[in-house]
Amino acid sequence: MEKPLKLQLYTVRDHFAQDSLETFQAVKKIGYSAVEFGGQHPWKAPDLRAQMDEVGLWALGVHIPVPRLKDDLRGVVQEAKTLGYQYVICPWLSPEGRSVEAHQALVPVLEQAGKVC
Repeated sequence: MEKPLKLQLYTVRDHFAQDSLETFQAVKKIGYSAVEFGGQHPWKAPDLRAQMDEVGLWALGVHIPVPRLKDDLRGVVQEAKTLGYQYVICPWLSPEGRSVEAHQALVPVLEQAGKVC
């Protein structure tokens, strides 16, 4: 069985920020089956889901920054349910978040996120 092609939307972020439906259509046309959200965008989850359904794409996952995992975990989970994410990813730590102390403080945040997800 052939594996479906997936695209990290961060690679087309500027176009996506301007026109999500047109971006989804282009992504599908060139052969992708799924997308992974990678960053902030101005669109609402129900609108994106409707567009993905219309075009025939599905969402593999999303990159969520640490502050949002801390401050809006319920919102992240609701968005994941709406868009059908399989994965919620913490992709990057700021330079100040890379110390031993910062990593130790991050452990309970990620543990809680894992439990809720």
